[in-house]
Parts: sequence; structure tokens; C-alpha cells
Amino acid sequence: MKKAAKGETYYCTVCGCEVVCTTESESPIVCCEEVMYVI
Repeated sequence: MKKAAKGETYYCTVCGCEVVCTTESESPIVCCEEVMYVI
């Protein structure tokens, strides 16, 4: 799993929401119990 990167936009394939990561993280961003993908 890819760690979250500050400034990247992430997309949820389940509900369709988009978020912009604001802080570095060692873990991926999760939404609807699925890992979000960079767009």
C-alpha cells in the first residue's frame, strides 16, 4: 500500500468523493473501507 503524500488528490472508487491530502502519512488514505487512489 502506498503511503499518503501531502498535496496529492485522492479518489474513492466506492462513493466517488475526492480529498486532498494535507499531511504526510505512513499509511494510505481509506474511505468506505477501501484504499483511495491518487488522481
